[in-house]
Amino acid sequence: MDSQIKWSEEIEKDDLSHLDKRTRWTINALKNAEKDPGSFISSQILGDSRKRAKNNNWDYDLDWNYLVSLWYSQKGLCAKTGVPMTGKSGSQKSKNPYRASLDRIDNSKGYVKGNVRFVTHWYNNAKSTWSDEVFDDFVTNIVENLKSK
Repeated sequence: MDSQIKWSEEIEKDDLSHLDKRTRWTINALKNAEKDPGSFISSQILGDSRKRAKNNNWDYDLDWNYLVSLWYSQKGLCAKTGVPMTGKSGSQKSKNPYRASLDRIDNSKGYVKGNVRFVTHWYNNAKSTWSDEVFDDFVTNIVENLKSK
C-alpha cells in the first residue's frame, strides 16, 4: 500500500524533473490519457473482462478496487516488458500497442485475484493463450537471432 500512496503523490507533483525518463513518461501518459486510471479500468478493463469471463464460463472475482491497486502496484508499467501503458485505445484502424490490457497469467484459470496482471495490448496479443515460458522462449530466440546478424 505504501507504494500506491507514494506513486499517487508522485503523480500530483508539478515538477517531475527529478524523476527518471521512464517514470516521467508514465506519469505524463497517465495525466494526459486518463487523469484517473480508475475511469478506464471501470469502463474498459472491468467491463470487458467480466464479459469475456461470462461468455467463456470462467471464474471471475475481480473488482474495481483490486484492479486500481494492481495498476498502482505496477506503477502503470507492463508487468512483462516494463513499458509504460496508457488507457487510450487508439482508432479502429490503428490500435494503440501501449494500451493497458488485462492478462490472465494462467490461461486455465479465469479472471481471478492473483491470476491477472496489466500488460500492454501488444504483449497480450502476442502471448495469446500461450504460457509465459513459451512466449519467453520465442523472445529469447528472436534476441539471439538478431545478435547473430
